[in-house]
Amino acid sequence: PVVAADGHSYERKAISHHFQVNDIKSPTTGLALKNKDLFDNHALKVMINEWKPGKHNELCVLETRDAKSIAARIREEFKKNAHLLTPEKGAASQHIVAFLGNTGAGKSTLVNLLAGKKLKISLDGEDYVLDNEHDSSAMAIGQGGSSETLYPKSIDVEGLRFFDLPGFNDTDGSEQNLVNAAFIRQILLDALSVRFVYVVGQDQFTADRSASVKQLFHSIRRLFVADQEMNLTDNGVFVATKITCNPGTDLITFLLKRTNSSDKMELNQQLASWHQSHKLFRMFHPLREADNHNVRDEILKHIHNTKPVKLRGLNVSALYPQDTKRSLSRMFLNVMEEALKCQFATPLATLSEYDRALLDRSQEGFWQAFHVDVCKQEEAIGLLKEFCINSYNEAFQNIKKENEGVRQSHLESLRKKRQERLDEIKRRTEVRTQEIISSHAPQDEKANDIVFFDFGYHKDYYDQVCGATSITQITSDSTEQEVVRQNHIDFISRHSHQQMMSWHQKYSGFNALSKRLTEVEAELLSLKTSTMRMPKHMPMPMPKDKQAPIYIPEVARGYEKIYERFLKGVLIYHPNSKTDQSIEFPIAGLANPLDGTFDLSRCEYDKTLDRSPCDYLSIATGYRKGLKPKNTSKIEVWLAPRFLVEKELQGPASYLSNVLNNWDGSKAQIGIFFTWGSGGHPHSFDYLTSYSFDSISNSDILHLHSQSSSSCPTKLVVFSVASKFKFRF
Repeated sequence: PVVAADGHSYERKAISHHFQVNDIKSPTTGLALKNKDLFDNHALKVMINEWKPGKHNELCVLETRDAKSIAARIREEFKKNAHLLTPEKGAASQHIVAFLGNTGAGKSTLVNLLAGKKLKISLDGEDYVLDNEHDSSAMAIGQGGSSETLYPKSIDVEGLRFFDLPGFNDTDGSEQNLVNAAFIRQILLDALSVRFVYVVGQDQFTADRSASVKQLFHSIRRLFVADQEMNLTDNGVFVATKITCNPGTDLITFLLKRTNSSDKMELNQQLASWHQSHKLFRMFHPLREADNHNVRDEILKHIHNTKPVKLRGLNVSALYPQDTKRSLSRMFLNVMEEALKCQFATPLATLSEYDRALLDRSQEGFWQAFHVDVCKQEEAIGLLKEFCINSYNEAFQNIKKENEGVRQSHLESLRKKRQERLDEIKRRTEVRTQEIISSHAPQDEKANDIVFFDFGYHKDYYDQVCGATSITQITSDSTEQEVVRQNHIDFISRHSHQQMMSWHQKYSGFNALSKRLTEVEAELLSLKTSTMRMPKHMPMPMPKDKQAPIYIPEVARGYEKIYERFLKGVLIYHPNSKTDQSIEFPIAGLANPLDGTFDLSRCEYDKTLDRSPCDYLSIATGYRKGLKPKNTSKIEVWLAPRFLVEKELQGPASYLSNVLNNWDGSKAQIGIFFTWGSGGHPHSFDYLTSYSFDSISNSDILHLHSQSSSSCPTKLVVFSVASKFKFRF
């Protein structure tokens, strides 16, 4: 197709034949033409090539592909554009100029001209081409109306970064155009400021009676948000390319003749607005090459004079077809499903890995953290998500709804595998400990009457199992090493007891003593039976000065008064603030008041939590000496007198040395420690060592934690049920 002097388009062969057999008259208007000049109408050629019968009723291209293929193509397209997010080629921290227009408008040619690239006329005389076709910094120029700007590209010109953006009519919904649209959005929003240059070729005014030009500016107006405090279209520079009129011809008059119809009124007004504000420019057709000598300087001057704008937002619906929403939702859902499957299938080997996985995947905010991770790991998805937020949110809601049951099953499987790993570490510890014992105290199977026993041998063996070098033979994981130490101590304790009992049985007359105890028990039982037949009466209370003294353990010697007050302490559970009903747990009732755990299973089921408090909390006296499998996923609360920590500082309490240094025993005789039952480093805990007996009695446990300090940068999150418990002294 070509454009004749009357501004209408014809098939070249037909109009050439018309001129041969007729006078120089317009076939459309019948009026005489000024000349027989014909110019290729590239824009119309593109439209003809793209037109198909029934095209508007066809499915979106994405609807013809499965979700996995769409995701793969989007990742591929993202890689081609990824350089646009780099400081060297991206828009972040840059003042940019964005060139907008339809395919074939001449944007790339114009950018090359403004960038000072040397251009020459093509062999057919219809286009400009690069003089140096190997110049990688230049914009590739399409020929014959075809586009070479498949992706955004940038070049720096006089302190500004020029972006040659793909054609606005390239919105068929394909993966390439969707990613392009996402990058266009990111480029425009990342920039410190933006100036716009709108580019339209003369042939695009005549190809379809300027309908495509009208549609271009309709899309541009939809693209910009309304609260920019200025009309961004009016603020831009307009350049008409491939102009064939004489330099002296008034450009606005020349263009308005081609848009003079009632349905182009808005377009005509926009052209008139640019003309009045001196923002209407032209770049001549190659046939008028000599007239382009001042074009570059004139356009650059007005670009610099254009007010830069920081974009506040974009209406992204102007950049891609709405019928892609369902396909994109399918694609996002597929990506999330694959990511979830990959995360759950990642093999775990150590207790630390199991604990981290259980903590991350069981928390209430799991799904929110999951989608953030997906967008970080999949940069293409993260970019597209901001561009197609509705489709993304639909997929996100579906993944949560359809896979919550899968998550719960996965958590149950993790807990089972963690227990298996824990049992394996215990087994390895016992095997290694037994090997060390056997190497130092070999048992002669024939000498069954000999018992090898040393009351202090376990101190010598500790380093051979739990020392810094030895323990790595069992495991290199810090959490598992803590399990090794605890199990080694437990095993040695059992073994020591067994050896002691065997020694007593053989050498201390234990058998005879046991026989005598059995006889005494029988006599006591007989006496009790006879006593039960006597009349019942109320026993006389024992006078205070006659009451049995409180037993003071060795570790509390020197701190008798503190220990006695500690022993009188009570843990109180108050389930309902509206009633006085409560449950009390006396410290004196523990088997070991300095190392015992309160039986919270007595606490009633909590409807607000849908669980019992014992599912969330473990409250005990003493301090943490190792992991307790039954406390997995629980907050552990420990109540310990200062003298207990001080006297055991060279042993299992060594990790509390820094706390003890700042613990004023004259003000705070007891301390409270908070730990996470699923593991972590033994040095990770929260602590409160500044409250007296009375201060602790005046606050619930949740409030006490809020006043605590932490041994690590991040404090624990204590469950709200802790507010229903308090200590009273």
